[in-house]
Amino acid sequence: MRTCLLIFGILILSSIVAGCISEEISEEEPDVNVTVGVSKLLKEMLKKLSEQDELSINVTHSEESDIEITPHPEITHTPYPEVTYYIPYFEKPSVEVTYYSPYPLAFYKVFYNQNQPDITVKVTNNGLETMTVKVTSEYQGYSEPAYTTVEVAPGETVTINQTIPLLDWMVEQIDTKTKFSLHYRVEYSYGDGWSVADEQTVMVDVYPMDTMVWGMWDSEGGWIPLHDYIAVFVTPKSYAVRELLSIAKEYVRDEYDGRYSLYGLYRELPGYQCEYCLSENDWRMHTALQVKAIYNALKYYYGVSYVSSTVSFGSGLDIVERVSLPDDSLYFSSANCIDGAVLFASALEAIGIHPYIVIVPGHAFVAWDIDGERGGMIDALETTMIAKYDFEDALRRGEEEINEYWYELTDSDEWNGVLVDIKECREAGILPLR
Repeated sequence: MRTCLLIFGILILSSIVAGCISEEISEEEPDVNVTVGVSKLLKEMLKKLSEQDELSINVTHSEESDIEITPHPEITHTPYPEVTYYIPYFEKPSVEVTYYSPYPLAFYKVFYNQNQPDITVKVTNNGLETMTVKVTSEYQGYSEPAYTTVEVAPGETVTINQTIPLLDWMVEQIDTKTKFSLHYRVEYSYGDGWSVADEQTVMVDVYPMDTMVWGMWDSEGGWIPLHDYIAVFVTPKSYAVRELLSIAKEYVRDEYDGRYSLYGLYRELPGYQCEYCLSENDWRMHTALQVKAIYNALKYYYGVSYVSSTVSFGSGLDIVERVSLPDDSLYFSSANCIDGAVLFASALEAIGIHPYIVIVPGHAFVAWDIDGERGGMIDALETTMIAKYDFEDALRRGEEEINEYWYELTDSDEWNGVLVDIKECREAGILPLR
């Protein structure tokens, strides 16, 4: 009933608008036949009624009686603007600090020139904003403070290495083992002032300038070998070494060895300059004769003798050893194994011969390239034999030792032994102490 009334109302409305309504109903035809001049809007309404009440309504659209109906404009609502409330997330950074002990004062200038760190700080930004990090460190009373400021993005980890500048006049006064107070502070800022992320003062063992530290421990328990830094004690330009060489050249005479004249040597130490050297054996003899002159000067003029001393001392796991500079060895006319190796290496480097310091468990001696340009073969000398034995005996013993330890010297384990190449050390920035 409801549907019929609605259809009837629509038909009346269509009649008023268009003036043409005709209705034919039969059992064979659709339930309702409508021919109207209607707008598309009325046509859609009839179609929906047909679908809802399961009626068959046939709508014919007459172009002649159609009228144009302008619908009301759609009413649109402008949505409220989306508002985002931004809440910054400031978080304290994660900080990891590594420092090193013991500190070898003999190396401090080299460390500074090489930018070797006294302290390493690793900072991770846990916030959502870029932060500024400032690291300050110093050895209280013995250094200037070191400052570093960096920007750290969200989620980023930055490693900061600091080398602390020591005060020379304070360092030179230290003549025995002592301790430094290492103070560091790590601060961070998001632009609204500084906050402290970590601040500590720790004690670090320190050894004086005449002490070789063979290795350091970091604060995480890692071992850092420092064998190459023995090169700081090799001082070819010291006054005492220059004086030694001026005396040694006087031993370059046939009265001390008849082979000097065979190689054109007379009161000179020319290093690798040899116009007579045509074979490997020639080069070997040419360099060995110069080393012999230095050996004889130390033996007969200076009267140097071997003096045994404690190989290492220190506390806990420190592996350290006192090393005499060549000036002191010559002044006191004595040397232990490492002192003698350093003394000979200083003299050889001064005349242009490429030296090595050979370090094996509990002992050290000197070696050199027989040919500076070609390289390859090396000779060695047992320096502790200088007081009681001739040069040839010491040379023979040196050759035996280097052959005995050659495998250990060339493997990857520095605890077995190491061949310290003084030339390579210089190229790496490990320069003489004086």
